Amino acid sequence: MAITTRIRKKKKYRKAVLNLRAAIKRGNAEAIRIRREQLQALPKPRQRYAREGHSAS
Repeated sequence: MAITTRIRKKKKYRKAVLNLRAAIKRGNAEAIRIRREQLQALPKPRQRYAREGHSAS
């Protein structure tokens, strides 16, 4: 399976989500703010199904 732009975007998004979770776990307010901004900057990956999944948070 070729790594398409869509998959690459999805991976980037997932990585950003994990980074944000890690920052929250550490409790570093500055890091959390930076990670949140990074996550907002990324486009939301397309949902295969119409309803919003667990990635809505």
